[in-house]
Amino acid sequence: MHARSSLRTVLAVAAATLLGLAASVVDAEAADLVGSARVRDDATLSIHGRAIRLVGIYVPPTSYFCQTFQSPVQCGSRAALALDFHIGDRFVSCNVLGRYADGSVAATCWIASRRRRERDDLAAWLIAHGWALASPEAPFEYSALERIARVQGRGIWGFSVDRID
Repeated sequence: MHARSSLRTVLAVAAATLLGLAASVVDAEAADLVGSARVRDDATLSIHGRAIRLVGIYVPPTSYFCQTFQSPVQCGSRAALALDFHIGDRFVSCNVLGRYADGSVAATCWIASRRRRERDDLAAWLIAHGWALASPEAPFEYSALERIARVQGRGIWGFSVDRID
């Protein structure tokens, strides 16, 4: 009896693990690009050497800023540093929506969360934290997030934007 109970438990855990892996594979297959993302100084992404611009946002230029609490010291625009910190070592998935003349692509990108089964939309995250503005063609959600960030004084709304002449 005890051996059967243990076997059932092992089989249940194995089945749950396989279902979780299958769900991750399905999510990854739905994306055009999946991988480790490098955040560039202008808050665009690079996955497998492909330049990716997040759709629906405008990242205003800010001065070059360095995070000295990291070793080695990391420098870039405030939005790029915040996005890089947010992504960390997690994989990013992107749906390509178009291509630009310079070879970069327009895409919606997210970090898949295994616990919540939600997509962490990177453009929405940048706007919600005050590091980007919603573009005119952006979804209504982005405009609402921008208004909230502005009222709460987050990101660029909390300090004077550095002028680049």
